[in-house]
Amino acid sequence: SKYDWPGKQRSYLFGIGGEGEKEATPGHLFFWVSSRTDPFAGVSVYGSKAVNDGKTHEVAVVFEAGKSVRLFVDGFEDTAARVIGKVPAAIAISNRGLAIGAGYSGSLQAEAHRFEGSLTKVRLYDRALGGEFGFGMESEEIRQLQIALRKLDQAQRAGSQEAAAVPVMKERSEPRETFIHVRGSFLNRGDKVAPAVPAVFATAGEGQPKNRLEFARWLVDGKNPLVARVVVNRFWQGYFGHGLVRTPDDFGSQGAPPTHPDLLDWLAAEFVDSGWDMKHINRLIVTSATYRQSARITSTHRERDAKNLRLSRMPRVRLPAEQIRDQALAVSGLLKPSTGGPSVFPLQPEHYWEDRDLPGKWIPSSGEDRYRKSLYTYWRRMALHPTMELLDAPARAVCVAKRNTANLPTQALITLNAPVFVKSAEHLARRILEEAEDDDARLGLAFRLTLSRQPDAAERPKFQSFIDTQLIRYTLSSTPELSAWKSLAAVLLNLDETITRP
Repeated sequence: SKYDWPGKQRSYLFGIGGEGEKEATPGHLFFWVSSRTDPFAGVSVYGSKAVNDGKTHEVAVVFEAGKSVRLFVDGFEDTAARVIGKVPAAIAISNRGLAIGAGYSGSLQAEAHRFEGSLTKVRLYDRALGGEFGFGMESEEIRQLQIALRKLDQAQRAGSQEAAAVPVMKERSEPRETFIHVRGSFLNRGDKVAPAVPAVFATAGEGQPKNRLEFARWLVDGKNPLVARVVVNRFWQGYFGHGLVRTPDDFGSQGAPPTHPDLLDWLAAEFVDSGWDMKHINRLIVTSATYRQSARITSTHRERDAKNLRLSRMPRVRLPAEQIRDQALAVSGLLKPSTGGPSVFPLQPEHYWEDRDLPGKWIPSSGEDRYRKSLYTYWRRMALHPTMELLDAPARAVCVAKRNTANLPTQALITLNAPVFVKSAEHLARRILEEAEDDDARLGLAFRLTLSRQPDAAERPKFQSFIDTQLIRYTLSSTPELSAWKSLAAVLLNLDETITRP
């Protein structure tokens, strides 16, 4: 540096950071050069590459009077550097001495803006360099290739942005006038009204949302008392079967009041303070003492808290339809965890669509697509997959805030006979036979995979007797052992404990 702006002794300065200038980026190179000591008359250059990553870098600035200023990092020219101003034909002569590793601030001593780090091989030249940087004579060729590559990247980004564009609703240039309909009649107009949220939610002096974008921002504003409560209530409902507010679709005066209002408020505040971190809130719930309670119902529970309003126990919650299917596929090893892609068509009864007079034809997927997550199953609003339908998955004709759960004999027929569960039982049996050597170890493995526990003293002999009976039954088959363990796997996948949490 030979540059002292407070002392009105400008000349040139090459450094990192830009000393707080709004155009500068911390950790990036910058270069200032002026043809006058005061006021500034010259050019400012700001690099596009960070050099504060803890690694050693070779950096350089090349000034060619009246023509150009170029920055180099590790032998490559920073062609994306921003150049502000006109390159001067000469450099002002400052009365400040050449300072290396520090700068000036209104003093003859270079004691300001100290460089933090190590400087080696510092050189100054009295001529403008060019080809000496980079790779000798090839540096110009490399520079041209870099320019071409940058143009190609820009074109690709522009193309991807164009492909990703989707039509959106647009506000009218002149908003439509809206009036209160007296007694509900659109022919009888009352007072003219403007967009606004209910006054009970508006803070004094707060600007009211005037359009959909402003309303969306208002919804997720930390001051909004409703959204965070609704979301954490849905989380709670997923784990306990019921939310702290048992009417998840109605938080108004006609809905049920929260059973634990302080807990709901705290969870909502924690959700907002965490930056709307869903994993954080879910982790809080599942590691709480409330979640880790026993599900056993005692006579005291029946007398004092029959509906579990006081959260005196962990309720038993049957898994959703999608999780029941995915769990069977997962424990058997059939589930394909790949993400994305088009919908898939698992096996379903023949002529199912035709019997419902639906257009098109259901052509079952082949290979691994049959065993993808239920999320990817093709779904029509009025004809969802029959396995999902019988396990209480709702039709998508309307929004459902909470699923209804039934306990019907036909559901057991699904988990015993539907193709996906039969195939899962077969693969689970193969897995058990391959991963364990004797019946005792195999039975323990089967329980661990399906129930996440070992069989107790009363269960083990009963299941062993079942295996022995099945071996006799399938004596004449080609694979008696596999058939016997397949029957056991089907029983385990159908147990109430398997499809219920906890």
